[in-house]
Amino acid sequence: MKILKKITALLLLLPILFVGCSLSKTARIMKKGEVVQKEFKVEIPFEYRIGLIAIKVEIDGVEYDFMIDTGAPNVLSTELAQKLQLIPEASLKTSDSQGEHSKLEYVLVDQINIGGISFQNTGAAVANLKASNVISCIKIDGLIGANLMRKAIWEIDYENQKITITNSLSSLDVPDVTKKIPFSQKISGTPQIEIDLSGQKENYVTVDLGSNGDFDMSLSSYKKLLKNNTLTSTTFGYGSKSSGLYGLSKPDTIKYAIVPEMSFGDIELNNKIVSFHEDKSLLAGTNFFKNYRLIFDWFNEELIMIETKEYENTKFNNFGFSPNYHDNEIFIGFLFNQSSAKKAGLKLGDQIIEINGKDYSKVTLDGWCEITEEKFSLEDIDSISIKVSRDGEILTFTLTRSMILTL
Repeated sequence: MKILKKITALLLLLPILFVGCSLSKTARIMKKGEVVQKEFKVEIPFEYRIGLIAIKVEIDGVEYDFMIDTGAPNVLSTELAQKLQLIPEASLKTSDSQGEHSKLEYVLVDQINIGGISFQNTGAAVANLKASNVISCIKIDGLIGANLMRKAIWEIDYENQKITITNSLSSLDVPDVTKKIPFSQKISGTPQIEIDLSGQKENYVTVDLGSNGDFDMSLSSYKKLLKNNTLTSTTFGYGSKSSGLYGLSKPDTIKYAIVPEMSFGDIELNNKIVSFHEDKSLLAGTNFFKNYRLIFDWFNEELIMIETKEYENTKFNNFGFSPNYHDNEIFIGFLFNQSSAKKAGLKLGDQIIEINGKDYSKVTLDGWCEITEEKFSLEDIDSISIKVSRDGEILTFTLTRSMILTL
């Protein structure tokens, strides 16, 4: 969440060692698993948590909360892995979507039951899910990742908040008119697509339902589009704007532009906002995909999409800053250039003390989670008064909602 757009809670796990025994063992673990039932079709409900999908799963007869994340393999919290007394099968140095590195252990889970469907002998990484405040707010015991999901066909109905899991595409109600996107798979099963940005191709873009963002592309593509005079509406910001498995991203400059034409598979988009950065993780997130009923056909490596509403994302109209949280304090984490916040004099690291008379000087994690969901309740407000603490001094600023990026 940022004040006017959610923090991207990415949990993408990327191996950064591509040789040796560790990767080989991990690859074998990721390929393991099967569905006990031969023919099946079940429908399960889901709930939204910070814009992401949370479902109930059962392990050893106990129900747990897991998040759906096509951009990652299965992940178990450290506490759950210890409770299940799982023995590590392998370990591997990895990085999350923000480029933060750690060594993860990988285990095999005898059986994960989802809606009565039994996924047997599937691999999972074990991670501390409390390292990130944003992920802590989702309150999950783990992730259902692509290495498990690819053992079946999954239909995700965002509009009606339900998921259908089946072994047969023919058992689903697929209309004659759909949009189809071919994809390839990483070792973990994570689907990757190719996107054309007004003639500039981006390969290996992750279809990441563990991100509640839109489209994150490479800075090199931005530079080429700018050089070719393709982009006419651009802006940028600086700071830490997203969170991964190991916490907040490092401060960075992020470019934003309205791209005249985007295409991937049968999808064609015109004049949509795309972000560009130096991070190697290229992503298409939930904020785009939630406008469709999605069918992941891993067997034929095809994403089938049925549009339910129009995807907009054509303008930024906000106060120009994003908050972050640390040690019971909320502070300015990201600033848009030429925004009301930037022009007024807010700086990165300013501690937010008060907004429109409401005290934020000390905020519990639960309080921060509520703010993350409700965005300070400022969506319909055009002007705010904000007090911050900077170097021991209390400063007051008046900010006005303004158009930061539009055609």
